[in-house]
Amino acid sequence: MTATTRPASTLSPDSLAYFERTLRAMLDDRIEPICSDEGTLARHRAHTRALEDALERVVLGTYGRCATCTGPVPTSRLEVVPTARTCRACSTDAIASCASRIGTSDSGLR
Repeated sequence: MTATTRPASTLSPDSLAYFERTLRAMLDDRIEPICSDEGTLARHRAHTRALEDALERVVLGTYGRCATCTGPVPTSRLEVVPTARTCRACSTDAIASCASRIGTSDSGLR
């Protein structure tokens, strides 16, 4: 494995197929918001990009691997957040790090 190569997914082929179908359905169901509120449009575009990125990880065979520690992202997390790029531990660490930089506690975020 090179520095730029990610470990392969730990998900079974059936699980990968399930998540690919789920992500494609979510992407197909996306409807451009009618309102012109920039915040709503930005969130819509960000979620669409997250779905496309997750589908790309499925195709590349890295879906279900944490982008930070390269460990497995549990299936239970992917079922709740199919676009998750990180495992819960790395996600929690990132929230805590961000909270400490802005001088707040993350205890209210859990």
